[in-house]
Amino acid sequence: LILQYSPLSAMAEEGELPGMLRGGADGEDDPSIEAMAPPQGLPPLPAAVARLSLPIEETVAVKSDLVASFDHVEVDMEADDFFNDLGRHFPRDNSNLVKDNDELLERVNDYPYGSDKWARCRALTYATVTFGVYYMQKIRTIPAGNFGHYISTERHMLKPPGRHVLMSDEEEWLDDIPIDDPTLMKREIGIKTLLVVPENHVAGAFRVGGGDGAGGDGDFVLIGQGRHVLSNSSYREIVVEKLESDMVRLGPVTVLYIKEGNLGGAYERTSGTYRIFHPGPPYLLHEKDYENIELQERKLEGFKIGPITFTTVKDGEMGGAYEKASGKYQLLPPGNTYQLHEKDFDGIEVKPRSDYFKLGPYTFLTVAEGSVAGAYRKRGGEFLLLPPGQTYQLNENEFTDAVRVKRDRHVVRCGPITFLTLQEGMLMGAYRTRDGKFEEFYESADGEGAHFELHEREYHGLTVVNKYSKEVQDFGPNRIVTIPEGSCGVFEREGRIEIKDPGFYRVSAEYSIRENIPLVTNSERWEDQEFLTKDSLSMRIHLVILWSVQDAYLTAKWPGTLDELRDEFRSKALSGLIMQLRRHNRADLLPTRQDLMMQAGSEDVTSEDAQEDLKAKLKAAQDASRQVLDDAQNSCIQLLKAASTSAGWGIVVNGVNIDSIELADERIIADMQAIAQAQLSMKRKEAEARAALAAANVDREAKMHSEKAKAEIQQAMTASQSQVKVAEARAESEISLMEATNSAKAQAEAKKIELDMQLQLEESQAALEESKATRSARAEAEKQKIELETQRLAAEAQVSIEETRLRGQRLAAETEASSIKALADAEYEKGRKEQEVAAMMPQQELELKRLALAVEGMKHFAAAAWRHPDDAQRAHLHLFWEEMKPFMRMGPMTAAEMKTVAESAAPKR
Repeated sequence: LILQYSPLSAMAEEGELPGMLRGGADGEDDPSIEAMAPPQGLPPLPAAVARLSLPIEETVAVKSDLVASFDHVEVDMEADDFFNDLGRHFPRDNSNLVKDNDELLERVNDYPYGSDKWARCRALTYATVTFGVYYMQKIRTIPAGNFGHYISTERHMLKPPGRHVLMSDEEEWLDDIPIDDPTLMKREIGIKTLLVVPENHVAGAFRVGGGDGAGGDGDFVLIGQGRHVLSNSSYREIVVEKLESDMVRLGPVTVLYIKEGNLGGAYERTSGTYRIFHPGPPYLLHEKDYENIELQERKLEGFKIGPITFTTVKDGEMGGAYEKASGKYQLLPPGNTYQLHEKDFDGIEVKPRSDYFKLGPYTFLTVAEGSVAGAYRKRGGEFLLLPPGQTYQLNENEFTDAVRVKRDRHVVRCGPITFLTLQEGMLMGAYRTRDGKFEEFYESADGEGAHFELHEREYHGLTVVNKYSKEVQDFGPNRIVTIPEGSCGVFEREGRIEIKDPGFYRVSAEYSIRENIPLVTNSERWEDQEFLTKDSLSMRIHLVILWSVQDAYLTAKWPGTLDELRDEFRSKALSGLIMQLRRHNRADLLPTRQDLMMQAGSEDVTSEDAQEDLKAKLKAAQDASRQVLDDAQNSCIQLLKAASTSAGWGIVVNGVNIDSIELADERIIADMQAIAQAQLSMKRKEAEARAALAAANVDREAKMHSEKAKAEIQQAMTASQSQVKVAEARAESEISLMEATNSAKAQAEAKKIELDMQLQLEESQAALEESKATRSARAEAEKQKIELETQRLAAEAQVSIEETRLRGQRLAAETEASSIKALADAEYEKGRKEQEVAAMMPQQELELKRLALAVEGMKHFAAAAWRHPDDAQRAHLHLFWEEMKPFMRMGPMTAAEMKTVAESAAPKR
């Protein structure tokens, strides 16, 4: 398509346009020239060439007559009124307008003929003859605001307000009429019509016969505001309407009032075209000139008036319509309101602009940075790439199947072109169409060439694989695989097996790549695996076997998959280990305390020495059991090694570990629990006896301590009381001695000097009183000290008694716990021994016990109520039993034999 433009044809023929393939003008490649490299290596087209060849959106040209203009019609100040008659010059008839009431009366009373003169004479005669009675009948007083209405010679006439007399026998008064009646704007008075046209009203009438005034015969004339007196002989179909709506019909005339924000329209009869009316003064549209008059409100989303559609294309939108005359699609850019006539345009639509939208035959495609887009040309079928950074306008007559994709992946397909970006850790390649060879895409050493554009006519079979995938993948004619660490690869070529170390491998299609062989240690686990011991007891084990591949070549040669090898190994390992364990009894594999107690028989095992000996034997038995399990594990390892060598598994067993071994027979477990309970019961009784003895000792010691404490308290109290009495006696004796001494001294001194005697006496008495108070206080303090010491000793004795009681309770609890434990061990041992004795029961004794149970059952069976029916139902059951008895069996005996045994066992009466 580039070569179709004449300015570039010379450049194209000379091959001067970079990025072009040499060929004819029709775009076909010359078969003699080898296809060029992929387009990623070509330089970009020049800007001028690119613009000529790419359908970039351009500015839309719209005819000026399609752009709507909303004008406003100005008022013609020179006209008689404010109506717009669009140059039709409607006749306005104001010839009958009256200025005042006098002119109105004059026009109403104006007739072309007068009254009969003799009528007045006759009226005067009647008044004379009747002595004024006739005259009084003809008098009327017309009140203010009214006209007097009367008939004179068939003429309707009016009188102004006041007193009036009709002096004619051909005149007669009618009802008065108001001068102004706002509710009645048109009043007929005889052949005259009194028309009042107030403000905001319009009136009109058809002319009859021409004559004075505007308009000819049959013309519709407009009558202006004011009061008019119209003659019915000159006017007909007089109408008056109030201008209270936007469209008022006045006879054949429509008064159309278009406010701002509205548009009017009508078909013009003379030309058949539709005319748009803009806001302004009221329009006068005569039905002889216009039809289908309508009024519409202007709306932003568009509106239609008559055959014209007004469409507003807002910012962010695009409109369009098909032109009927040419069939072309007219685009309507935003920012205008367009008026489209239905005779010229069809299929009008407006759509919001986006990066991808369709409008009519056009597809608007915006290619942003980071995206690729293109479309197929209908002529030639070539795929045109649309570079990013532009908005393209694609016509469906020239392009089809427009596509746009975002380059957010390493492989993006746009039409026939695949955009490929190299990715770390991925291999990418495709087959060349010209020679069929597989080409792998690499990044050049300088870092360029990491992006490729592959056309489907040059490449096919694009393959993108993960280079480090552990799965085998086909990459063109090759196969690739990454062998992870801890595994080895198995390749087969022409029937020969090759073992490969970990790493990345790319081999040709003649190689067959098998499943990798893991070299890590594998763990095989068995849970709850049951087996029978030598003494036919069911036991359960949990074990783990660790193994690994030692010779990968042997493992690869083994006829089967790794899963099959694993299954065979598990089967062999489990059977070998169970074979080793079946050689031993349960007591060898799982020794218990009950086994040792049963072996002791009637020996006393309750003493401390016996218990210690029992513990030692139990430990020895457990060590022996552990040795048995170790021997079984080692034997299993040797068995598996021999199996691997003989079968060519190529594996080595690293270890066999038995995690746990336990009884699986619930009955044996119950028996052992019963024995344990018996042993515990016996130990509990022993502990209870010991606890009772200990409790008695504790009570005795507690009583001894209590009595001793009471004696000590009594002794302390007695000693304290004696000490108090001694202190009181000593204080009293000292006081008496001091009193005697002072008295003697006083008497001696009194003899020496009589004047000083009284003074000395007073001083002695004061000293005596002070000494007595001091010694009394000391005695009281000593007494309190003794009492406090006594209380302290009593409290310490009480604490000692409480500690003794608590030690006794603890000792009793420990004794009770030991007793319970001993009783439980005894019950357990008893039950275990009973079960072991029952297990060693001879077969004959077992059969006898079974027969005894059968006999016991037959006793109850023979005494059952249904054997002796007492009603119809029991009788029916009895008959059923008698009929089924030959066929009934219980174990080895028939029903008849059971009956014989029951009868022999029943007591004889």
